This record gives sequence, C-alpha cells and structure tokens, in this order.
Amino acid sequence: MKRKTFFEIAIKNLKTVGTFTYSSKYLIKQTLKPDHIVSALPMVVLPKELVHQILETSAKQLPPGGYFTQITYSLFDKNLYKKYFKNVELKYTPLNFPPAFTYICNN
Repeated sequence: MKRKTFFEIAIKNLKTVGTFTYSSKYLIKQTLKPDHIVSALPMVVLPKELVHQILETSAKQLPPGGYFTQITYSLFDKNLYKKYFKNVELKYTPLNFPPAFTYICNN
C-alpha cells in the first residue's frame, strides 16, 4: 500500500491546515511521522514559550533520520535548536531575495 503524504491526507480530510498547533495535533491524532518539517515561521518575533513548543513538538514528531528545516531572515539562537536536535547546521542562501539563513536540524 502506498504511503500517503501529510498533504494528501490533509487536503482530503481537513478544511484548513493553517496553524502549527492544529497541524501537529492532526499528526499526533493520525500517528503520522513526517520525514521533513519545513518552517518559515518568524521565530524571532514569537513568544519564547511558543518557540520552545514548536521546536519540541517538531523534534518529537520526526522519525529517526527526519529533518526540521527553519528558514529565517535573521540569525536566531543556534543553541536553542541544539536543545532539541542533535545535529544543527546553519546555511546562508545569498541568492534568495532578501538573503536568508537556513537551519537544517535532525536527530
């Protein structure tokens, strides 16, 4: 049986998948483990408590070998990502407009 992607299931079963909290609750309910989580949430302006919740939930949702990628336009605390992920790599993307930074994390 072909494994369905989160988006195939979400499009079929949900009216909106607009917020992180709603999406993560849906994943937990369906016992799905995404291979990759991509975030462009503005972590710098979010309350610290929410940032910790997002990173903790993302780390718990990923299977071994899964990746969490955060796209950002400002350097954010790399040590914060290291609290939740074993491997944290920071890449600079100069061809993006405006130039962006990407944290690539996994356990």
